[in-house]
Amino acid sequence: MSIFVSMLPFGKNDLGVVIRDTSLGDAWLENTIEPAANNGIAQITLDKNGEYAIHGELMSSMPHGCLYDNDFKVLEWHLTDESCLSMTAFTHNQVNVFANLKLKECSIKASGPLFMAGTYECESSLVLEAEAVCLAGPVLSEGSVSLYARLGAGVFAPVTAKNMSIKAVYALQKAALTITGRLDISAQCFRQEAAGKTVVDTLGVIAMQCEVFGDMAVHENCVLTADTMVVGHEQSETTLTLNGNHCIRAGNLHIKGDTQIRVGGADSGKESKFIVGEKLLLDSPSMVDVYNTTISINTVENQGDLSFNQCMAEVKIMRQSGVFDACKSRLTVLEYLAHYDFSLTEVKDTDFSAKSLYVCGGKFIVSNCHYEGDYCHVFAGLLTVTNTPETALNNFFLAEKGYVNIQGGMVSVSQSIVSEGELLFDSTHVKAKHIKTMAGRAIIRQSTIAAQTHIVLTGVSELTNSRLSSNLVVLRGVLTADTLQLHAKIVEMMLDKAAISALTSFSEKLHLKGSKTSEQVVLKGCVLTSSRLSFSEHATIERSAIFGVSSKPVSHNIKAHLKLVSSRFITKNLLDNHADSELKLKAHSQLSVGLLHAKGVITAKSSMIHCDHILQKRAVITLKSSRAQVEHSVVLQESQMALKKNTRVWAPEVHLQQGSMLGLKKKCHLDTHSLLSTSSDSTIKSEASEIVAQKFISSGHTELSSSTLTAVKLFIDNAFKARQQSKITVEKRMLAARRAVAQFSDSRITSACIETFGGVITRHATVTVRKTVAIWSPGAMMLGEGTLVAARDMVFRGRLATMNKKISTEQEGEELPLISVLNVHRELLVTQNALIHGSADVLIDANRYFHLGTVMLGAHLSVKGGMLYNSGTIASEHIHLGFDDKVINSGKFSARNMEIQGNFLNLAGSVYAGKSLIMQGFYGVNLGLIVADNYTNTLLFSIQSGLVLSSSLLNPDSFLSWESYFLAGNALIRMMLPQYTGLINLMVLLPELLHHVSSLYHIYKDVDWEHCKTMRLHEWMSKISHLTEAFGLFHHVFHAAVTLFGAHHGSVTERQGISAWRRFAADIIDAFSNEHITASLVDIHAGISQAPSVIKEALFSVNTGVEVSLIEYFAEGESHVPASETPPSAPHSGHAFFRPAQPAAVVESRLSALESNPGKQGFLQSRKPSFA
Repeated sequence: MSIFVSMLPFGKNDLGVVIRDTSLGDAWLENTIEPAANNGIAQITLDKNGEYAIHGELMSSMPHGCLYDNDFKVLEWHLTDESCLSMTAFTHNQVNVFANLKLKECSIKASGPLFMAGTYECESSLVLEAEAVCLAGPVLSEGSVSLYARLGAGVFAPVTAKNMSIKAVYALQKAALTITGRLDISAQCFRQEAAGKTVVDTLGVIAMQCEVFGDMAVHENCVLTADTMVVGHEQSETTLTLNGNHCIRAGNLHIKGDTQIRVGGADSGKESKFIVGEKLLLDSPSMVDVYNTTISINTVENQGDLSFNQCMAEVKIMRQSGVFDACKSRLTVLEYLAHYDFSLTEVKDTDFSAKSLYVCGGKFIVSNCHYEGDYCHVFAGLLTVTNTPETALNNFFLAEKGYVNIQGGMVSVSQSIVSEGELLFDSTHVKAKHIKTMAGRAIIRQSTIAAQTHIVLTGVSELTNSRLSSNLVVLRGVLTADTLQLHAKIVEMMLDKAAISALTSFSEKLHLKGSKTSEQVVLKGCVLTSSRLSFSEHATIERSAIFGVSSKPVSHNIKAHLKLVSSRFITKNLLDNHADSELKLKAHSQLSVGLLHAKGVITAKSSMIHCDHILQKRAVITLKSSRAQVEHSVVLQESQMALKKNTRVWAPEVHLQQGSMLGLKKKCHLDTHSLLSTSSDSTIKSEASEIVAQKFISSGHTELSSSTLTAVKLFIDNAFKARQQSKITVEKRMLAARRAVAQFSDSRITSACIETFGGVITRHATVTVRKTVAIWSPGAMMLGEGTLVAARDMVFRGRLATMNKKISTEQEGEELPLISVLNVHRELLVTQNALIHGSADVLIDANRYFHLGTVMLGAHLSVKGGMLYNSGTIASEHIHLGFDDKVINSGKFSARNMEIQGNFLNLAGSVYAGKSLIMQGFYGVNLGLIVADNYTNTLLFSIQSGLVLSSSLLNPDSFLSWESYFLAGNALIRMMLPQYTGLINLMVLLPELLHHVSSLYHIYKDVDWEHCKTMRLHEWMSKISHLTEAFGLFHHVFHAAVTLFGAHHGSVTERQGISAWRRFAADIIDAFSNEHITASLVDIHAGISQAPSVIKEALFSVNTGVEVSLIEYFAEGESHVPASETPPSAPHSGHAFFRPAQPAAVVESRLSALESNPGKQGFLQSRKPSFA
């Protein structure tokens, strides 16, 4: 059995402290500590390992002292007269203490790792607190031992104490712990290795991950809590003994190797709790015995030996492959219990409840129990139920290789009993909704069998001194019956070979179909009473009585017009309705035949027709408020069948041939659970009705209006229409052939797979596909307004077109377009020759999107999901990309406005944005071409090795923006009043600061935490960008305040040395110009970029490429250039054109003014650096 838990591996090298395998001696102290002066201060140096080594003799020689490494205080200690030692290490380097100490109390604190070697005896307490601590020497304490570590804590030597406490991220035990009182362990990961042995009275362990090897004995109370717990090892023996009151809680518990666990005792009189939230895995040959315990486990996988004694056990899922025993307990399985080969389960004297029991092999024994559940399926092996007062089930199934023996008691099954194997009922009372045996063997002796709906016995049946009662009783195959009573509404005996004697039958319908040869079915001494009687094939009835309701003999052939009112029609063989005849059934009449051969007219109103076949030849059948049940098929040849007003027809196969017509009106129902087919010149029309088919081949004309179609497979080879709230459900596959034209309007379509080689037109439709939607060449799909297509996978090799129709809103009367949605749960593939075009807005949600074709949309295109790979062409008016993983482009993107939320890799591809391009994500690489008027890059890690261009200098939209005029006015005021530049900057920034503070407060106050749990990664990328923007604003407000109250003021000319009017003109032009903004944590530029204004904000920036700024270039952050180039404050060796540096106050004021211009930069509303 495979490992089901993911354990975080850790050992002594993962504790955060280096283990030094050495004994006490002066070799470790050589040349590291200089003699102390009279003031108790000594010098210490790092040893060859970069650590500080402390000897116990140093502390015994000086009760109080300090160790310095040059001017840094490494350690101090205080030893009182009462033998109380207090030591504090201030260094973050590892401190190794080599000492043999015998103290009353000992407290050691360290800022870094702490390694303790030697022997420690403490009368009261020993407390070790450090970043990481390792106890490599034995400890003997009459009081308590406490280990506190911010990283790892290791116990590599024996510890004997009254109480012990360990708190750490990692806790590793490799030695024996003997605790006479309480042991508390709190860690993310706790591990007791095979060398460790724990003996304790009271144990408390709280951990995310817990591994226990070796031996552990708890005498009194025990609390084990862990998300993941592993007990035992494949290469060692493990014994876990818990006596007393215990509480074991684990998310996942894995018991491995030669492990023995005993929880509680048979005579202890104490109750414990054993709770596993996810899965309990018991490997072979481990053994677990549980006594007097309340058990709650999500999933049990047992390959070992598991025993519950006097327990209250609740298990959600149990997979049994070993030995399991439950005695004098209460066992509840909420989901299912699976019993596999070579396993043995015995449940005795127990209240046993299992929602589902699957016996797949071995032996499963239930004796002297109260057994109840939903499902009991025996696929192989033996199930024995003996002396059980009551067995209550929902469904029972016996497979071909299974064997079930039920003796004594009562069995109640609320749904079905289905048997394909060998089933024995002996002296048993059985109740079920329906019972069915197939190609197996059924033996019923001195028993009573009752079913609500039907009893079907197929194969070999032996019935002796028994009684069968149900709504429907079907006897098939080989039957041997003696002294048998049948009480049913319908009795069907379709027997290959039978020897029946003393049969008493009471039924409303009786259909006797004998064998194909004579003397194979023999009835002797039987009494058959039925309101509807039919016989077919050969049968022999001896010394029997058959009663029917018809007082007149009825011919098998109907050549006249026949009308039945409140009557029943019974025939032994064929009913032939000739061309010049008419058969009418009214007022709850019943017609039961083997084959109904209709050549004339048959009309049924509020009646019932039951037959094996219906064959219509130039006939007309009209059913109104009636029911028709056909065992095999319905064939129409040049005929008409009309179903009206609540008529229901059930038939495995329905075939419309040679210009036939089938019509359904007003809540009619047609159920063909095998095949429904139409020829090219046939027609099906359904109005407010329902059609159910296993396989529907529509080669003719099909029209559905306000109707429901349910099929396993649907093949369309001609005209097919569904409208007016129709619903189509296809379980497996729907295929439209090359010449097919399928139209779906105001309808809902559900299927496992949809493929089209022809035309599919949808409008206001919802298409839900569990697997794949495929448009094969030369097929086409037209998405009308308001269409939703959802599938696991989609493949486009043909053409996908979108239609757009605008609707008017009620409030303002404006027209809004309806959007078309493609929802792909796994993978969308658009091949090279595929084309997606149209005028409607399209939303595509795909986990993986591989685009090799062409998209030409004159509307909005929104694509989101996990990953996008584009090597084709995607062109739209507006493009929004939101992907959790990455967007890989080696093709072409073209849009007026484009926004990318996700990690963007432009690998030799091109991106054209006529107006704006915004990128948000964690990382991005550009090795291709990007052309955009306004370009905003907020990727946390950005590599630019391609070409980034701006197609125009000025932004025409800015002349219609009040924010741009505000920037120009701000520049004018700073020009006129340069001495108040700092105050102007602060006044401009404060309203935006208050707005951001208010927004952050409302975001925190009104946050929807449930929505946050389900937010996708690319949505978090956008949130991070907005938070970064807010933090950048706080930084610049602070900077503006410092500039205001500092000594940095003066005129623009004084601080920059350029003409103030030139600066003013540049600011005015910049207010109306396009700009490229890069705000990243790390920005690496090795390509070529050109823009009217360039703003770069990064904590770390590397520029080895060419950047051209026609108006303004501003960069902030730690910048690095190669040694051959000049610093960033000057032009890079002639490779870029920069404006001379501006005073900080002026730059901050201009950037803060642009902060209030959301229309100028879209999602990124700030041109100032986001990171200081």
